[in-house]
Amino acid sequence: MKTVLLVDSDLGFAFWLGHALDQAGYEALPARTVADALKLLAELQVTVDLVIVNVAIPATDSLIAALRADQPLLKVIAVYDAPSLGGPFAGADAVRAKPSIVDENTRTEWVEAVKTVFGTRFASN
Repeated sequence: MKTVLLVDSDLGFAFWLGHALDQAGYEALPARTVADALKLLAELQVTVDLVIVNVAIPATDSLIAALRADQPLLKVIAVYDAPSLGGPFAGADAVRAKPSIVDENTRTEWVEAVKTVFGTRFASN
């Protein structure tokens, strides 16, 4: 099972996406801040395969750098809130806007985006 770290201060989004990923066969670990993410990883002693991170959160670049120092093949999806923030993000394997509507179609799109980043479009393992 692949493990996904979700770093977003929007608990509604993190819960929604975490639930969608859990249902798709991934283990989702939510954190509101970079400090929370680092604490969670230290406590659980787990290696993550993917980080989905809101780029508006301070110090996300240092989080990714620290995680990639130990795991160079770590995948990253950069998430942004506003259309004006959409653009290339250094080191991201994919960039996605947070959905304005959370329905079944959006859920499917996000799960497929995760599968695509892993290179396993039709299987989560």
